[in-house]
Amino acid sequence: MNVITAPEIEMLIIHAEDCYDDYSKKGLKPSDYVKQQLKMSNIKNYNVFKDYFSDIDKLKNAIRVYHSKTKYKDSTIYQRLIK
Repeated sequence: MNVITAPEIEMLIIHAEDCYDDYSKKGLKPSDYVKQQLKMSNIKNYNVFKDYFSDIDKLKNAIRVYHSKTKYKDSTIYQRLIK
């Protein structure tokens, strides 16, 4: 079985911040959007990511929202952790 590792960490941040519509208009890569628009650097650092999503419900919600907007419906992190 193949498991898609989507979403990128930055996409989870974009959804957690409720910025998907703005992100979609900018035409930036998720990593550039998070750095430039949300002023978050080092988000791929384990401790930074862990601190940002210290509220597990915030992470679960971001995963749910991502899942609702992605074309990858069968083998995402949502299917493994949330459903």
